[in-house]
Amino acid sequence: MKQLLDSVYLEDILEQLLQRLYGEGKEFDAKVQQLELLCLSHQKLVAKNLLYSEEMLNTQQQVFWLLGFKRIEIKTEEIVVALNHLSKYSSNYLGAKITANNWQGNRPSNNDWLNHFSIDSSAKFAFSGTNAEPESFLQLQLIHTWVTNFVRQYTKTFRDFPRTIEQKKLGEIKEGLLLTLLGTYSAWLNINTKPVHNWLK
Repeated sequence: MKQLLDSVYLEDILEQLLQRLYGEGKEFDAKVQQLELLCLSHQKLVAKNLLYSEEMLNTQQQVFWLLGFKRIEIKTEEIVVALNHLSKYSSNYLGAKITANNWQGNRPSNNDWLNHFSIDSSAKFAFSGTNAEPESFLQLQLIHTWVTNFVRQYTKTFRDFPRTIEQKKLGEIKEGLLLTLLGTYSAWLNINTKPVHNWLK
């Protein structure tokens, strides 16, 4: 049954999606061929266990774009606001000084872009760089790693801290995207077409 669904049902859905996005004719044929090549590349990267390589991220990005997904634009100032939101709430537990030290102690090292983020003694963030937007998804993953390390440190004292972050939406950037989810590729995308289940009605 699964093979039938994978080979026929899903293929029909993808064909409907591509037709909806690109119409019939040469552009449609070109996109189908491009998608097939990207899927082959993806399979080869999985076989080589290169799941987190830059090549894999680029391949996934191209597949998502072909299927109508678009990148959510995240500005650095939005990241700073979200970091300050999480940091301020965290300061209520252990104080600003310990919170600032936890941020500093959990910062991933040796990255020029990340070094533009500063934290003062009141655990407040600022950004001194010139880029309004992160240059790449890898930079967003660095922020995600930093936040994950920070949350893990706090969880040693407050076990429910991750659940509190979710419930209170601490560190929300936009549209329900939390800093703690920033490193997942699906969270970085926003569909620009009708959901698949709507096409089946």
